[in-house]
Amino acid sequence: MQRLRPETIAAGEIVDLQGKVLGSHRGVVHFTVGQRRGIEVGGQKEPLYVVRIEPEQQRLVVGPRRALAVDSMRIEEMNWIAEDQTDVGVKVRSLAPPVPATILGDRVQFAGAEYGVAPGQAAVFYDGTRLLGGGWIAETTSVAEGALDAAAA
Repeated sequence: MQRLRPETIAAGEIVDLQGKVLGSHRGVVHFTVGQRRGIEVGGQKEPLYVVRIEPEQQRLVVGPRRALAVDSMRIEEMNWIAEDQTDVGVKVRSLAPPVPATILGDRVQFAGAEYGVAPGQAAVFYDGTRLLGGGWIAETTSVAEGALDAAAA
């Protein structure tokens, strides 16, 4: 990653969800969305997690665990090898069990909030233990954004 994106090894700011600077880091290459350890910002009311990484600005955005809640995601480069199932199990972390979701075109709606889902990760779809297909997460919608979208509709 350092050779492909050298800006990711530069030190930068750690900011909260409102953009307030809380500290600094030694390079975004050392962090992943959902990470709690190694942030090294103290004095907060609750534990902080990496919510978003902004490599172009060398910035980590951190917040409470609830800020990681995602209710849907958009998938790119889908490789589908099964029938036309829409109700599936989906894995976005290799060691986690599949969670229920519904496929709506290039969007996947989780049955409940999922945490630590980030663009660039793989999404793999199952019917029980049977592999259906997979793709790459292009974007996510946070639970708070999803609630706002539903209220506007």
